[in-house]
Amino acid sequence: MGASYLKRYDLLCQKLVQEQLYTTAAVIASPRSAVSTGEFFQMSAMTDLKTFVTSLAGHVAAEAARLE
Repeated sequence: MGASYLKRYDLLCQKLVQEQLYTTAAVIASPRSAVSTGEFFQMSAMTDLKTFVTSLAGHVAAEAARLE
């Protein structure tokens, strides 16, 4: 039995980041029941939401400094 689609997405994003085709990527998932709770889970440390948001904030700060 192979990997789930979710795991395949995670592996793809990890590879894109490792090959420096993407700066960062995030893979998050949630059950259908999370519509009222907002519950979600992350697949790996390399593709978690905190890593993605931190990198995005760094890019935004760099661009803001460049425009000043």
